[in-house]
Amino acid sequence: MEQSNKISGMHLQDVLGTHLSVNGICAADCTTYENVRVDTISIAGRQVIAERGLASGGFEGMVRRRTLLLIIPFADGRSAVLHGETGDDGGYGELLSIARTVRESTTP
Repeated sequence: MEQSNKISGMHLQDVLGTHLSVNGICAADCTTYENVRVDTISIAGRQVIAERGLASGGFEGMVRRRTLLLIIPFADGRSAVLHGETGDDGGYGELLSIARTVRESTTP
């Protein structure tokens, strides 16, 4: 069962873009997602939304490209949005390992 993204309300389609006309027909460069899965994970003691799915379409004509979106909230209300793509399911773990290195800086 899919969880809703309650931390920020941002989803994969917000990052890569889904351009639909008023009647629901693709207007230009549409990106659609299949098999979307939303998980809550912990990074540096923060609750993080990890949303993954298979992206198709877009400007370059993607076909079921594995895509990952992470939203990491910071103390001041801002969020870091990390987006990555991988060639296989094992790559999700690698992308999550990279994301676990993100730290909030206190300097400008």
